[in-house]
Amino acid sequence: MRTYKRLISLLLVTAALAALLVSPVQAAFTDVRDPAVAEAAEALRVMGVLDGTGNGAFSPSATLTRAQFTKMIVLCMGLKDEVAAYETRTIFTDVRSHWAKGYINLAATRVIGGSENGYRLIAGIGDGTFCPDRPITYGEAVTILLRALGYGEEASRSWPHSAVSTAASIGLSDGLPALAAGGTIDRGRTAILFRNFLLTEIKDGKDIFVQTVHDAMEDVILLSADSDGVTVTGASKDGDVYKVANELPSSALIGRRGTMVLEKKTGKFLTFLPDKSTRVTATVSKNATARAITITGGHTYSVDGKTPLWNGEKETTFGEAFSAITTGKTVTLYLDEGGSVDYVYLGSAAATGNAMVAKNKVNGNPFTSLTGGVTNYSIYKNGAAAQVSDLRQYDVAVYDSVANTLRVSDLRITGILENAKPNLQTPDEITVMGTTFQVLDCAHGDLAAFKLGDMVTMLLTETGEVAGVVSGSTLRATAVGLFDEGTITLLGSGIVLKPGAFSNKETDSLKGQLVNVTSYQKGKVSLSRVSGSNASGSLNVAAKTVGTLSLAPGVKVYDRVGNGAMTEVELTDLVQNTVPASRIDFVRRDYAGRIDVLVLKDVTGNGYTYGRLEATENTGGGAAMQLTVKNAGQGRTVNDANCTFLARDGVMGGVALSAGGSVAAVITLESVQNVDRSRLDAAAMTFSNNGQLFPISDEVQCFLKGSDVWMDADELSQALGFSEKFTVYYDRAPEEGGKVRVIVAE
Repeated sequence: MRTYKRLISLLLVTAALAALLVSPVQAAFTDVRDPAVAEAAEALRVMGVLDGTGNGAFSPSATLTRAQFTKMIVLCMGLKDEVAAYETRTIFTDVRSHWAKGYINLAATRVIGGSENGYRLIAGIGDGTFCPDRPITYGEAVTILLRALGYGEEASRSWPHSAVSTAASIGLSDGLPALAAGGTIDRGRTAILFRNFLLTEIKDGKDIFVQTVHDAMEDVILLSADSDGVTVTGASKDGDVYKVANELPSSALIGRRGTMVLEKKTGKFLTFLPDKSTRVTATVSKNATARAITITGGHTYSVDGKTPLWNGEKETTFGEAFSAITTGKTVTLYLDEGGSVDYVYLGSAAATGNAMVAKNKVNGNPFTSLTGGVTNYSIYKNGAAAQVSDLRQYDVAVYDSVANTLRVSDLRITGILENAKPNLQTPDEITVMGTTFQVLDCAHGDLAAFKLGDMVTMLLTETGEVAGVVSGSTLRATAVGLFDEGTITLLGSGIVLKPGAFSNKETDSLKGQLVNVTSYQKGKVSLSRVSGSNASGSLNVAAKTVGTLSLAPGVKVYDRVGNGAMTEVELTDLVQNTVPASRIDFVRRDYAGRIDVLVLKDVTGNGYTYGRLEATENTGGGAAMQLTVKNAGQGRTVNDANCTFLARDGVMGGVALSAGGSVAAVITLESVQNVDRSRLDAAAMTFSNNGQLFPISDEVQCFLKGSDVWMDADELSQALGFSEKFTVYYDRAPEEGGKVRVIVAE
C-alpha cells in the first residue's frame, strides 16, 4: 500500500498557484471558509462521525468536549454496534447518566496493543472522574489517536510533549499550525486531525488506519454524487457507481482525488477522504504536446506520458490521449506536493448528460438549475472564460462538477433532418447533412415536434452532441469549413461533415477551398466558395487585433499552405508582430463581434513536415513519383506525378499536404554551414547568425550525420553534444516568420 506523503510543502505549492487556482469549495456546512476544513468536515459528516451544530452550521472555531471527541474515535474505529453493551457499566463517577456513557465506557475498556503492554484508548483524570464536558486539549486529542494507531508507548514517555512530537513525526498533525499541548483544539482543526488519522499508517503495519476497519481504494477521483450513488474513476475504476451507506457527499468532495471508503459488509460507499494533492483547474491556452500542458496565464506543466488521464469515458494515459487536450478545453491537473502532475482529468463522464438550452431571451443566468445549487462555478463559453453577461438565447450549457465549470457553447448547424434512430420521439442519434450526431435526452422533446425532411437548426454542446433543436426558420446558422475529398471540416469546432451527395454539379474546383455549407434537399448539401478574407486590416499580434476588431480570448488560429489542410497554431507561433491583411485568408466573428476564428496564409511555416526529402520513381504503378520526408517522427510519404520532385532528392525541405493527402506545396530550406555550437542556444531556443536571431522551432528536427540518426526537439540539448560544428536549415528570414527547422551535427 502506498505511503502517504507529508503536507510540508503543500502550502508553498498552493501559494505559487494562487493565480491559477481551483474554484472555491461549496460545502455542506454554510459557515466553513477554509477548503481543507470543509473537505475534512464533510468527509466525517458523510461517514457519520461528525455532525453540524444546527441550521447548516459547523461552528469550526468552537471547542470540542472530551465526550464528543471520545464518540468520534469510537465511531471511526467501527465500534458503534458495541456501544449499547457498555451503557449499564460504571467506570467514571461523573458519567453515570451522561449521554456519552456508552462511548466513554467502551473507550476506557478497549486496550490497543495487547493486554500486557497495551494502552487503553482513554483514561480519567486520576480521581475516578472523566470530566466529559470539559474541552479536550490538543495533547489529549493526539494521545488518543496515537494509541489507536499503536503508538501508546511513544506518546506516554514524556507526556504530553512526547505525544505532540510523535504526532508531528508520523504526519498526524499535517496541515495544522503549531498547537500547545495544553491548549484546546477547535472543531475545524479536529476535523483535519481525524482526516489525517484515518489516512495514517498504523505502527509496524503497511495499512492506513481506515483499512483496518473498512475496505478502501486509494487514488480515485469522486466524479459525481446523485440518487443513483457516487461515481468514481481512477485505480482502474472506469466511472464505477457505488450505492451509499449513509449520506451523499456534497460538492465539497466532488472532483477531489483520494481514498474511497466502503463498508466491509455491504460494499457500499461510506465516505471519501481527499488526499494531500493540489488541484488546478484552468483553460488550455495551447494544444498539448506529448510532454506538456500550457494553461491560461502561460504556465506550462511537464507531464510524463505514463501519467494517468481520465478522458470523460475511461482512464487512459497522457501519452495516449494528449492530442484531445486542445486550445480552449478545460483541464484539471492533480499535483503532488512538489508541484508535479500525477493525474490529468479531461471532461466529466456524466457532464453531457446534464446539458441545458437557454430557450428564451436571457435575463440573468438561465442555467442556475443545472448546477445543483452550486453558485461559485466558473463559466467558459466557446472555450474562453466568460461571464453571465456573455450568455445568449439558444446557448447550450453543460455543468462539469469535477472541474466546477459551466461549459457554454453557441455551436449550431442548420440542415435537413434526414434520419433518426431508433425513432424521432426518443432518438439516440440523428442525421443532418449526411452526418450522424449523438442526441442527448434533453433534446427529445424538441425533436418530437419535427418530421423527417424538415429544416432544423441543431444546438450543440462544445463536443458536438445535440442538446436542442429549433426550426431552421426560427434560427439559421451558416456553416463554414474546409472542403476536401468529399468531406467538410467545420472551422472552430473540428466537426467533419460527410454528405452523401452535393447539389453542386462540379465540386473538384472547390477542393482545398473554404466553403459555405447549406442544405435545402434531403441527402444533399450545397457548397459555395468563401470569397475574400473579410479582414478589416492587419493582424497586430501584440495587441491581439485585426484592424479595429479584437481577437476573442479563445480565438482559434489556423495556418494553411496554398489549398492544403489547415494546421491549428497559436499566436505565440507567430514570430513577426504584424501580419498584413493580404496574408489573412478568413476571419469569423463571435456573439460579441470579436474574431473567434482566424485563418492565415502560410504565415508560421508550421503547415509543413520538415526533414530530408527523398524522391524516387514509383515502379509500383499509379503516380509517377514518390516523395518521402525523413525525420525523427514517422515523416511523410506521398505519391504524385510532379517530376520536379527529382530535383529535391537528398535536400532538406518541407512538404505540405491537403486534407486528402495530396501534395499542396514543397519547399527547400536555406542553410548556414560551419556553425559553432556556441551560436545555438537550446535553453532559449535561438540561433544567432550575423546579427540576426532566428527562433528554433518547437518541432525542430536534429540529424546526426555520422550515425545517420534523427532526434526530435526534446533531444536538442543531447544532439548538440555530438559535435562542435553544425549545418542549420531555416525556411525564411525571421522578419518573415522564419524559424530553424532542421539542425545537422556534422
